[in-house]
Order: sequence, then structure tokens, then C-alpha cells
Amino acid sequence: MNATRRRTIHGPIAACATVALLVLLAAAPPSARAQDADGEGGADADTGWVEIGGPEPGTSTTDSPFGEDDPFADLPEVDDTPEEKGGSLRPYLDYNRVDQWIGGIDMRFDPETGWRPGFRLRGARAFQRQRPDGDGRNLYEMAFTFPLLPSRKTRLDLSLHRWTDDDGFGQIGSVENAAATFFYRWDFRDWFEREGFTAQLTSDLGARASLFARWTADDFTSITELADGTAPMFRQDEPMRENPAIDDGGIRSVTLGAGYDSRASRDMPTRGMWHRVSMETSGGGLGGDFTFHRWLGDFRAYVSPSPSHRVKTRVMLGTSGTDDVLPLQRTFAIGGVGTLRATPFRQYRGDHLFLWNADWAWEVFRRSSKNVAIKTGLSVVAFSDFGLAWEAPQWDLGSRRPAWNLGLGLGTTDERLRVYAGKDMRVDNAAIHWTVRVAQTY
Repeated sequence: MNATRRRTIHGPIAACATVALLVLLAAAPPSARAQDADGEGGADADTGWVEIGGPEPGTSTTDSPFGEDDPFADLPEVDDTPEEKGGSLRPYLDYNRVDQWIGGIDMRFDPETGWRPGFRLRGARAFQRQRPDGDGRNLYEMAFTFPLLPSRKTRLDLSLHRWTDDDGFGQIGSVENAAATFFYRWDFRDWFEREGFTAQLTSDLGARASLFARWTADDFTSITELADGTAPMFRQDEPMRENPAIDDGGIRSVTLGAGYDSRASRDMPTRGMWHRVSMETSGGGLGGDFTFHRWLGDFRAYVSPSPSHRVKTRVMLGTSGTDDVLPLQRTFAIGGVGTLRATPFRQYRGDHLFLWNADWAWEVFRRSSKNVAIKTGLSVVAFSDFGLAWEAPQWDLGSRRPAWNLGLGLGTTDERLRVYAGKDMRVDNAAIHWTVRVAQTY
């Protein structure tokens, strides 16, 4: 049966951000490599022009739309072709507020073509996990990929795991989160233990679209005690944010989803679209302790109105079935970091979600062959974040008042380092909220 849900709203944390004025985008695209349902693919060469889908019909991808006046003519060529993947063996290291250090070994083998199965074997130890039977916890993940075609466009993935996981709504990568926790006590994830088995069938449809079906049998356990000795390099007197309890129990679910990717480059897209939709159903004949339906859509578009301008936008929509109650680990939580950048961290949580982000970046200093020592340009950014997560028996956004943040930013064109200043437009005399990011928001 469902455990009692805890709904905790955490105070503001200086975190991360993005940038933008509001833009409506529409387009239909020709060529670009697509991603599978859970990964990202390569792309064609990027012309940096306004079209979203690719070159005009009958023209080559190498033809410049600027002709002889192309301002990018002296730039070094960038090869977006994916590198051939092989095997790797490397140490694994992570840091968070419930395990402190996690250390281990990560072994991978990921062939590009052929019938050979791929795998990822990861074994690690959470050294300071607080447990009734003593400190520490052994963690593992054994994942295998079996191609059903030699092109590997259809494949079966199997995973057996016990890992410290989160709900995915931190909108921040593992390296960035570990660094923020270690240096400043800013852990932007809410952690729990997930142990079980997953089987997923993925099929790439042509160059851009993909479908997947996933069956999951996972047991979830709360981690409410923080690790001993999680002392940051700075802000040592600041208390570490508590880690909320989830709804403990087993989730047995089936998820169906589809993806679409026409981005010209996955590293720094300037045109194209990236979309993902999924529907999860749990309980009933599948078993487990929770019965619910959950829908989630993530729609993103990128465009360059001119060579020095980049505009991107994202709409995320989420909901549950009528009168369904989602376990806490499946609810939608937004606020702070990569969602509402001038709103207190995870201020909004619930069974329904609406989020609209828009970013407009103007490159004021551009990299060229004349300053090759500089790896990226410098951009000024404007952003708008608009959204809400809430609880209700059914979707009723029309009767709600979403949060609205506006702000400016400054940083590298590739978004490897950006500083943002935002303000909550719904709060009178709201203070300026400063955030720093070392990764792309979306």
C-alpha cells in the first residue's frame, strides 16, 4: 500500500540557470541523425542559418547560405561525426550528501555495428551511507545490450542494479552536482536507493525518430540520514539540505515512449528539434505496491536567426491519471537550477507539470581562426522561465497562476560557464537571484 507522502518545500539555494526571451518555433526538418529513446546521436554540419531542418532542397550541406560573405569562412572545421566506440576501463567517483564519497570501477564496451553485445559493469561503494547495520553500502549496475539487427537499430537492453538514484528533476548533471556539493553544500538532487531489474526494447526509425518499450521491477528505499563528515571546501557553517523520505515500496511498471531528434549538433545545437514523450503505467496485473499512470512530454527547439544569435525553447508537460496518486519519487518537482531559475529550489511539486523555458543568446565575442587560443565565444543571454507543478484530481492549469522568472546572463557560447541573474516577477520586491552553471541547461 502507499506510504504516507511527505511534501517538503525547501528554501532557496543559489544554483544554476539559463537564459531567454520568449519564442515560438515551428519547422519541419530534413536530415540529421536521431537519438534513440535514451541517448543522443550525431548530426550534419551546422550552417548556422535560420532554417531548422537543414539545407534547402537541392543544395549541399557544405553550401554556405552566406555565399562569399560567409562570416564563418575562416573558422576551423568541426567534425560532428561520432567517434568509433570501443571498450574502456576507468575509475568511478561521485560525491553527494547521503553517501559522501562513492568510489569504484566502471567498465564499458559499446560497439557501433555488428552482432557483438555491449555492456556496462559498474561496482562501487558508498563509504559513509548511514545504515542500521553499519556504515557504507555496496552498489552495482550490470547492463547488457543485445542487438537484434547488425545495424544495431533495434536492440534489447537488460539491467540489474542497486544504486543511489534520484527522480531526474534536478536538471543537473552528475559531475556538476558533485562539484556543487563538495565545494558549496549545494546538492541539487533528492536521493533514494533503487534496486531491481529493467528490460528495454529500442528501435530507431530512420535517421531521426525512435520508439522504446520498458519493463521495470524496482524496489525503492528512503535515505533520510545524511552522511557523516560531508564538509565542503567553502560555506562550512551552512547546514546541508535534508534529504526527504520517498514512498518506500516496489514499482512494477511498463513505459512506452517515442523520441525525435533533428538537431544539427548535440553539443551546441543551433537548429533542429529534440522531443521525447512517454507513458508509464504501474500496478494492476503488473503487481507492485503502487497503481498509477504517468505521462511526460519534453519538447525542445533551436534556431539561429543570424550567425551571432541563438534561440532555444523548451516545453515540459506532465500529468497523472484522473484521481491517481503518484508516489513521491514519481511526482514532478521544479524550482531553481535548470527549471525556474529565480524561484526557490523545488518550491513546486505535484502530480501535474507545466514548464516553459526560453533562452536568447547573443554572441558578442566570436571565436575565429585569428584567435584560435580561445576555445569558445562570449555571449550575453536573456531568459524567461514560466511554469508550475501542482496537485489536483485532474489537469486544471487554466485555474492556476504559474511562476514567472526573467533574467540576464553572461558566459561562454558553448555554455560551459555562465553566470545568471534572475528575478521572480510574481513576487513584489523580489531579490535578484544569482546562479552559476558549468553545463548546458537543455
